[in-house]
Amino acid sequence: MSSQFKIVNDELVLSHMNFVDSNVCQTFSNTVNAASRPISVTIKEDNQISPQDWKLILQNSNIKKLTLSNVELSRNDARVIGDCLQNNHTLREFIIQGPVTDFTFEVLLETLDKNKTLTNIEFDEVYKTDIRVLALVKMIEGNRTPSRPNSQIVSVTTPMLKADEIVVSKQSYAIFPSGQMVPFFLITALFFLWGVPNSFNDVLIRQFSKSFVLTRFQAGLIQSAFFMGYFLWAIPAALLMKKAGYKAGFVTGLVLYGVGALLFWPAALIGRYSVFLAALFIIASGLSFLETAANPFIAQLGNPKTSEQRLNFSQAFNPLGAITGVLVGTLFIFSGVELSEKEVHSMKVNGTYNAYLRKETLRVINPYVVLAIITFIWAILILITKFPVTKDEANVVYHDQIENKSSKSGSLCRINFIFAVIAQFFYVGAQVGTWSYFIQYAQDNTKIPEKVAGYWLTGTLAAFGVGRFSSVYLMKFVRPNLLMGLYSLINCVLVGIGVFFPGWVGMISIFCTSFFMSLMFPTIFAIGLKGLVGSTTKIAGSIIVMAIVGGAVLTPLMGLIAELTHSIAKAYLLPFVSYLFIALYSFLGVKINPEKM
Repeated sequence: MSSQFKIVNDELVLSHMNFVDSNVCQTFSNTVNAASRPISVTIKEDNQISPQDWKLILQNSNIKKLTLSNVELSRNDARVIGDCLQNNHTLREFIIQGPVTDFTFEVLLETLDKNKTLTNIEFDEVYKTDIRVLALVKMIEGNRTPSRPNSQIVSVTTPMLKADEIVVSKQSYAIFPSGQMVPFFLITALFFLWGVPNSFNDVLIRQFSKSFVLTRFQAGLIQSAFFMGYFLWAIPAALLMKKAGYKAGFVTGLVLYGVGALLFWPAALIGRYSVFLAALFIIASGLSFLETAANPFIAQLGNPKTSEQRLNFSQAFNPLGAITGVLVGTLFIFSGVELSEKEVHSMKVNGTYNAYLRKETLRVINPYVVLAIITFIWAILILITKFPVTKDEANVVYHDQIENKSSKSGSLCRINFIFAVIAQFFYVGAQVGTWSYFIQYAQDNTKIPEKVAGYWLTGTLAAFGVGRFSSVYLMKFVRPNLLMGLYSLINCVLVGIGVFFPGWVGMISIFCTSFFMSLMFPTIFAIGLKGLVGSTTKIAGSIIVMAIVGGAVLTPLMGLIAELTHSIAKAYLLPFVSYLFIALYSFLGVKINPEKM
């Protein structure tokens, strides 16, 4: 057996070794212990090593340097290695060659801050801008002493950023990506930008119901055309980013967004509802690219432990954009002129009714043209800004290799992910339906004018923004899924009041649901991506974005229910069912082992 192990130049290379065999384990220990001085051990991918065997290797005090060469680590392997490194008092260098999975990084981040002797940790060049690597370097840099030779000083192939820019500890993980605040700001601003057209739709439903004389179901097709753009372009967006990176997705999305907004000008001049629907579809196609790219980009731009908080922070600017959209729509799109049936009849007799309808339609031009100009400017800013390589863009180099192995981190067949997609479908349907018919609910049940109802809609969007920012803070003390489950149950109660007690009490209850729904989209998104690596993350992100089609399905269904029951309040039974499912997912779905399928 001793011939199986040979130390050459103080290095032992392990290849084709079966550590399940107790004789192999004993021979390994004898060989290492017999060395006259500490040695380096390189472990290649073709060995058979159980979690218990990793303890045998890492607890040997005669090993000064450990290199893992393309070794695929299971979750148990990573956990055992992390625990051993945490308590190791002799190992000086730890090197990983090849792909590194999310859970391996997570384990190292949790454990290495307690290591007191490790002075060097290295990863491949492809991880040179990965902030998690810099965080690991920060953890062990305190182990350096002036008496150690330069070769033992903490080093990592990350020349673009300095280790001291990241501060991570077991007690507090940084939310914001230090050293990458410019791209973080530019992409966070996108959440604001796509909030504007989303809330414009709520105004358009009321405005086009008037200017094109639409039923509630026909007006609800605004959201169908809009969210079908999300649904149909999410996968193409992911494929583009898989090949060309996140920046290509951002720029493409902004260009489509700007073109669609600009098309509102000729659409208004033509005066056809179908042309407006086509323009809305193009806008949403662009937003599909933006959301497919922005959500996973923000979630991965920093420590994975704070991905939910970071994404909730960026998403908090979305309601600010929505508030801006509703205010602009209320002030510049709504004319405040609401004709009675008698006035309509009189204008038809006088031949002035068509001119009135055209004037109402033309009011949408200016807001959308301004929005298009801002969007094109932002596309240029992103185009000229240097972006970091995120962890999944780094792992994509090894994606084919990972997929050919047994690791499930590259598979979408994960119960947690599938339930996240379904939960997102119901959430977006509930959110879009609630806001789309809020003005109509307020007018029908409280008899307030459309402009006043528009201001109430602005208020509920403000509550949504407050909920987003406050949830970032609350998640420091409450697990994200538990907070989301509690908020879902509260919304079930509030929506129930809105359905069965229409009037001012019901309207205020529906108004308050925005605060509690605020954390759901980013939290479902971040939880759904947990454990996924490589280009799989982009595909998974695009599928979750496709779930936004819930807005296209549930909104017209709410309109249909309102027509059949002659009550907009009864239509809010659909959001009630949606929140109930999200509550079940929050308390039960996320606890299911994601590896079992």
